[in-house]
Amino acid sequence: MIKIKSLFAFLMMAALSTSLSAQDKLFTLEDLNFGGTNYHSMQPKNMWLTWWGDQLIQTDVEECYTIDAKTGKKATLFTLEEVNEWANSDDERYVRHLMHAVFPYPDKPIVQVGNRHAVILVDFKEKRIVWQDSISGQTANDWNAVSKATAYVEDHQLFVARHVLESRWPAPGFLSHGPEYGDRLSAGGHFPPRGHV
Repeated sequence: MIKIKSLFAFLMMAALSTSLSAQDKLFTLEDLNFGGTNYHSMQPKNMWLTWWGDQLIQTDVEECYTIDAKTGKKATLFTLEEVNEWANSDDERYVRHLMHAVFPYPDKPIVQVGNRHAVILVDFKEKRIVWQDSISGQTANDWNAVSKATAYVEDHQLFVARHVLESRWPAPGFLSHGPEYGDRLSAGGHFPPRGHV
């Protein structure tokens, strides 16, 4: 019985000592205090990630990278300078960053980028603009990759534009709140009961 107690005590002390030795680095005040000399390197880093089909993409301010799922290595897909070059950027088309770049089609090399004036689809293999839509004067908008229609709010009215603003009309149920009220938009929203957005 004494052997079992001593064996149990020995195992407990061994387990305790291994858990204490698992901490290789003790933090200093310089590491943990805001404004310390090493504080910045202790903070988690932000990454903007999206998917292009099954490929993981990191979007950054000036570049988009593909990330190898097995090794974690990054390879540059395209840069901001290249996108602006392909788009023949002027004030209407100048893209300022790639952090919110979207890859709407999993089987096509197309990226959706934009600025305050336009939504732009760029084919980064052929290095050209595929499609664009003006969003000037819009309070809010949501673009659909299948129909390329944009639902947007302008002067407190909800509109739907197909293709490059060929036609636009108030959305059904927005002005008359009959049986259409509560019809869901593709993004999951509802029309408000008083007509105000």
